[in-house]
Amino acid sequence: DTPAFLDVLASRSDVRKGPFGVVGYCLGGRQALLAAGTFPERFAAAASIHGGRLGTADPWSPVGVAAHVRAELYIAIAEDDPTHTPEMHARLEKALGEAGVRHTFERYAARHGFAVLDTSAHDAASAERHVTAVLELFGRAFGALLTGGVAGFVAWLLTKVLLIAGFVVVIFGGFALFDAEAAPIMLTVAALVIVLMALAY
Repeated sequence: DTPAFLDVLASRSDVRKGPFGVVGYCLGGRQALLAAGTFPERFAAAASIHGGRLGTADPWSPVGVAAHVRAELYIAIAEDDPTHTPEMHARLEKALGEAGVRHTFERYAARHGFAVLDTSAHDAASAERHVTAVLELFGRAFGALLTGGVAGFVAWLLTKVLLIAGFVVVIFGGFALFDAEAAPIMLTVAALVIVLMALAY
């Protein structure tokens, strides 16, 4: 089903073009890593949050597709998690290391399920920490818009506005060449826009 989901997202005008990011919880963490390894050209980042059975020896384990992963991975491990044993962890860590996959393991002093609100395992501090970590992962993969907060958004918006303004100035500047009085003003504005665009980038 994964290719169908991705194709639907890619067809939408409100979805950014290019590779995707994916986050999975519990067994969804396993699925997130599997997706990144099975469709490597379609993912730039993948996160597993207290994921279960990540390092099993079966053919459909993330270990089996580790060699194909191109995305950067973030793997949050709960210290109290019977679905992610030391043996499984060692197997996954070895596979990712041998494949040269960019990855980060972080251990959380919490139980399996710490990010899920309606469970007894929920831990507010760990839940907040993992959100920050995932946003940082996506920021590295997709640009400063996610990590820069308001400042990053303003910088991104300023760049787009200046780009449009640059085209407008060029167009009107062309007409101004036929008006000797307006030409110096338009050329000055054009130069200013070019400088501001350079600074924004």
